[in-house]
Amino acid sequence: MTEKADLLRQHPEMGRKVPEFDLSYLRKLIPKSYRIVYKIVSPIQIDIITIQPSSQNMSERFFDTE
Repeated sequence: MTEKADLLRQHPEMGRKVPEFDLSYLRKLIPKSYRIVYKIVSPIQIDIITIQPSSQNMSERFFDTE
């Protein structure tokens, strides 16, 4: 997982858009059974938002679904 996170320094747009949010600056990588969700802040900065099991639904984590 750390290798993928390190690659983001040089290639911040390598991840896919997060379909639950459909924002061009919000991306995800899925190494093994985890999901790394990150925000592209600038060409030289990303913010890692969360690292969670890939089976966990993003909507359930960030929105009140009750």
